[in-house]
Amino acid sequence: MKKIIVITISCIILYSCKQKQKTVNLTSPKTAFSMLTIIADQKGFFKKQDIDVNINYVKTGKIALDDLLGGNADFANIVETNVAFAGFLNANIEVYCNIEKVYDAGIVARVDKGINTPKDLNGKKIGVLLATTSQVYADRFLEKHGISKDSVELVNLLPPAMQSAIIEGSGVDAISIWQPYIYNVQKALGNENQVTFNDTEIFTGYMTLSGNKKFANENPEITEKLIKAYIEAEEYVKNNEKEAKTLISSFLNLPLETLENIWKQYDLSISLDQKLIDDTKAEGEWIIKTIDSYKNKSLPNYSQFFNSTYLEKVSPNKVKILEAIEN
Repeated sequence: MKKIIVITISCIILYSCKQKQKTVNLTSPKTAFSMLTIIADQKGFFKKQDIDVNINYVKTGKIALDDLLGGNADFANIVETNVAFAGFLNANIEVYCNIEKVYDAGIVARVDKGINTPKDLNGKKIGVLLATTSQVYADRFLEKHGISKDSVELVNLLPPAMQSAIIEGSGVDAISIWQPYIYNVQKALGNENQVTFNDTEIFTGYMTLSGNKKFANENPEITEKLIKAYIEAEEYVKNNEKEAKTLISSFLNLPLETLENIWKQYDLSISLDQKLIDDTKAEGEWIIKTIDSYKNKSLPNYSQFFNSTYLEKVSPNKVKILEAIEN
């Protein structure tokens, strides 16, 4: 009789715990920018932390940001450019950590269009995706090489359309884009008919774990568990690089050869450092300078959108900012 009572009580407790477990909605771009999310998801590291994470994989960080702003996601993987734009909305979101540093932005140009050096971009048509990393990189590259933006024509295209246009040689002479599109173009055109300008000094991309501030405040343990799962994913990649590449290649339907060639352009590590905050601010300044509808706006106080509290509790050595930020 006692055994029956104990078993019954145990079942009730277990059922009650499962009933109380919240489903967390996370939106993430299905790209190489979100490799740690893919690893944490596919290897069961979220489940290991006893959190039920429903992941909505989308095409871009902009779509992920829209989900977060619209209340369709509790957390999202968004890049620093998304955070910079969100700052002008005074949105109720915050960044908890960086999950990936990215050095894959570049300009690929056709040699048969007379482009061999940066200066040759004068008078050319450059494909970009406006208000994204693509445009930020193009603007900074042109400025560094003393090329007036008025001397080039920016053609607004989605990444797949950019890739097709440059390979076919129709509509654009060069494109400002990221991986794997750069590698695809290089492979299609060969060394003899393309030149790539990849300057890691002018741009670093960041993929972040960001979330709804109210949700995180009400569920701090969930935010901490998410970060723990990401840290476990980071360790898994360090110790099982070959297996991680195979898993990511399969999930993204990205040829393993392509992933091998671009792998070193991604730093898969969890952190929250001052440079991320400074670079987000710099992109906010770029938005005001570049986009007409923002020219009369004040620069947001971006520090308020970064919350170090949760990462500090989980792994304080990964927080490297001038002053710990607690919102």
